[in-house]
Parts: sequence; structure tokens; C-alpha cells
Amino acid sequence: MHLENEQRIYFSEDNLQYRLANPPNTTLTGFFELCKNDNFAKILLYCDVQKFYTWDKSKNVFNRRKQCVIVEGHDGIRYGDALGRVCTIHSRNTHCYYLRLLLHKNKGLASFKDLRIVNGIEYETYREACLALGLLENDNQWNEALKEVAYSYSPSKIRTLFALILSFCEPSSPNALWENNKDCMSEDILNKLRAVNRHIVSNYTDSIYNEALIKNEDKVLQMIGKSLSEVGMLSPSRQHAHNMSRKILRVLSYDSDLLLNFVTQRESFLNTDQQAIYCEVLLRYSKNEGGIIFIDAPGGTGKTFLINVLLAKIRGEKILRSL
Repeated sequence: MHLENEQRIYFSEDNLQYRLANPPNTTLTGFFELCKNDNFAKILLYCDVQKFYTWDKSKNVFNRRKQCVIVEGHDGIRYGDALGRVCTIHSRNTHCYYLRLLLHKNKGLASFKDLRIVNGIEYETYREACLALGLLENDNQWNEALKEVAYSYSPSKIRTLFALILSFCEPSSPNALWENNKDCMSEDILNKLRAVNRHIVSNYTDSIYNEALIKNEDKVLQMIGKSLSEVGMLSPSRQHAHNMSRKILRVLSYDSDLLLNFVTQRESFLNTDQQAIYCEVLLRYSKNEGGIIFIDAPGGTGKTFLINVLLAKIRGEKILRSL
């Protein structure tokens, strides 16, 4: 049992490049080739192929049985009592584990890609394909457990419980479980930032959630030595873990919908001179070009109005650039 392009190969100095370019078939890839060329094989599960075919170790191909009982209605097909054994996979070896589940449910597979196709939809992972087939339980019990402890436990304790669930309980949709409960796992980080940056951080941001994910990943690594990506979740960005300065938090905490609505209502009130300055600043901003622009005009002519519209436009996009 192996994942795509992860089969074991043997080589010498003389045939290294050839082996890499033309790896010999395993029984799994041999089964895929068989399904491409043999119509009868297309109605078989991988675990049943040994009943009708034998494996030629010298050529690494499946051949139809030449002895045993003739299968009525299928010319050249004979049935034997051989048992096809698919090796046991521990559930912590997640990718292979879900691949094995799919091999016991899908027939006529011609590639690893076919394993991830369910009802005409190609899923990104074997886990998602298993979920679509109903082979995995839903995560209602884990959602309820996390919501229950949120009333009385600290975010740190909730993160520990979440890490335990990821490590030992094999939730079917870890990312959905995180999305449903990420606020209660990030509350202490938000409160800490509010205490340090008063009147700036008022809502949860991606940076706060990323910090909580890092703490979760550290716990999972400590428990089972695996990253979040290895247990079915998106990995946090560690290079931005400490990139939560006062200026960045100020930008990320703005309500973009409110600001862009402000811009929509006021852009039409800009006069010709204001429009020229407005467009020039936004052009430099879009190209990430620096520069200094002086706005010199008497009081009451709309300098503050122009600057407020510009700031709302840029802050509403929540893109960090330096002008």
C-alpha cells in the first residue's frame, strides 16, 4: 500500500535515472493498469482481483487465471479461492488509511485520481472523498464538547481539548471544527492585544487566529509529533507569528465594508483638483511606489475630506503597503 509516487523502488548506479523515469508497477499500480485494459477488472474491487488474476512478479503485471472455475458469461475469466490481502494501515497514517478505505469501496479504478472522484466530483484529498461517500462519522459530538467547555474553561484549556481531538479522535472535518470554534480558542490572544493596544483591536483578525493555530499545532506536535497539515488541517503561518504590531493591528481591525461604503457615498463629491490628487495617490498605491505629495490649499477647501476618503479607500482594502 502506498501513495502516488511513493512506492519503493530498487536501483543501482547504472539504472538510477531509468528507474526514476520508469518505476516498476506495484500490485496497486498494476491494478490501475489492469482496469484500463481489461473490462472485467473494472467491476472488481482491489481486494478481489486476486480471485480472478495472478500477479506475475517477473513482469509486474496481473494475468488472468488459466485454471480454476470458469465464470459464466465472461469468456476467459476463471475464479479461484485465493484471498487478496490489503495490508492494515494505522489510522494515524492518515493519507494511506483513507486511501485504503476507498480501495474497499470503489471499483474499476484506473488511477489515484479516480479514488478521489465521488459522483463526478473530484475531491482534493482522500479524506474528503471518504466523507462524501459517508465512510466517516460527522463531528457533532466534538463540536458539542468544545461548545460545552467554552462556558467554563480558559481558551488554553479549550485548545488542549482541540489538540486531543485532532491527535486521537480522528474528526472527519478538522478545518470545519476549527472554523466553528476558533473564537473561543483565540479569546485570550484577543484580550491580551486589547490590553496592550487600547482602542485599536476590537475584533478577531486573521493574525489572531493564526496565533491560536500555532499554539494548537505546538500542542499536537507535543502529543503525537505531527503538524496540523498531517492531521488534516491547514498549517498556520509561522513567519508571521509575531507580526502583530500596533500599526498592523490598526489596519486589520477596521471594518472594511463600512469603510468602502463610506468611500462609495463620498467619491462623487470630489471636485476636479481633489479627483486628480485622489487618482494619483491610488495609482502610486496600486503600484507600491513611494513618494511625497503636498496638498496646499486654504482652510475649508476640502483637504481633510479628501484625506478621509483616501484613508477609507486604502484601509477598506486591508492591504499592508508602505507609501
